[in-house]
Amino acid sequence: MLEQALGALAQLSERHDTLERAVDLRLSLAPPLSALGDMERALAALRDAECAAIQLGDPRRLGWVWGTLATVEVLLGDTWPHSSTASGRLRVPGPRASSAFR
Repeated sequence: MLEQALGALAQLSERHDTLERAVDLRLSLAPPLSALGDMERALAALRDAECAAIQLGDPRRLGWVWGTLATVEVLLGDTWPHSSTASGRLRVPGPRASSAFR
């Protein structure tokens, strides 16, 4: 059902609210995929969510994506501090970042 919702969102124009929904849906999709052992699809969903959250400049959603992505990477045996993308996750996102991220 979540994948059907993502398919429907893909048909809509790329607006702020559709990007927010796309991030949220992908975040909702990753845990069930991980539980089913489909880690590659979970990672793909999270990486897509990461791109959309960066595009939105939404630090809250980006934090949720990074936390979930780190969990999936650890489950795959990639320890987060040594992850190839960990250094990029430590950078502050765009100008809309809240004071908590500065």
